[in-house]
Amino acid sequence: VWLVDAGSLRIVGANAAAAALCGAEPGELIGRPVLDFAVTPEDCVFWSEAAQGPVGTIDSEALVRRVDGAVLPVARRISRVGRAGSAGTGALYVVALDDRSAQRKREHELELAVAGLQATLESLGDGILVVDLRGAIGNFNRRFADLWELPDEMLARRADDAVLDWMRACVVDPARYMRRLAAIDDATMLRASDVLTLRSGRVIERVTVPQCSRGQPIGRVFTFREIGQAVREMRPLA
Repeated sequence: VWLVDAGSLRIVGANAAAAALCGAEPGELIGRPVLDFAVTPEDCVFWSEAAQGPVGTIDSEALVRRVDGAVLPVARRISRVGRAGSAGTGALYVVALDDRSAQRKREHELELAVAGLQATLESLGDGILVVDLRGAIGNFNRRFADLWELPDEMLARRADDAVLDWMRACVVDPARYMRRLAAIDDATMLRASDVLTLRSGRVIERVTVPQCSRGQPIGRVFTFREIGQAVREMRPLA
């Protein structure tokens, strides 16, 4: 936390946590203009308006500049306390800062992991569809969309119900297709392989396995592979 004088817009108080965040001792911050630490346009505008008179609360994600020039992501809340006079005598702005560096690092690592997973999915020759236990789509690759001839606008909207309805409409026997899906949904740990005949003439082998986390089912992974004419004549399922 910083305490900023409303008249001079200089820091008049800071606790140890704020000093550590800024890479300084608490006493080193005293007397420094708060604008020395402002990075985002939002903060610069806020303090510029505060120099003209009282302003309200601001609460959002921001950046703060350390004394060594490095920039850190923070959650920042500024509120005014004390007299409401424009001169700011006796009034203070309380600036609460929460370091979000670790969170941003975790988010970046997660983004890299997701990007790596997506690249892996796209490198596969089979179509992949991942759904949770409620049937909501978690992920898919382009091969899946190609096999089922899904419209681009449907994929862009990530319209789960529309995608699943489209798949049902694509099979030769929608009623049988839905009965089989219901049986799969009822057995969360079931591993199954079926053959689907589509109205387009394609015959697709569908393999499904449970997706688990810490030994508990959290969804399903469906793999789709186009198969040949000989199998088409032997045992179409739907």
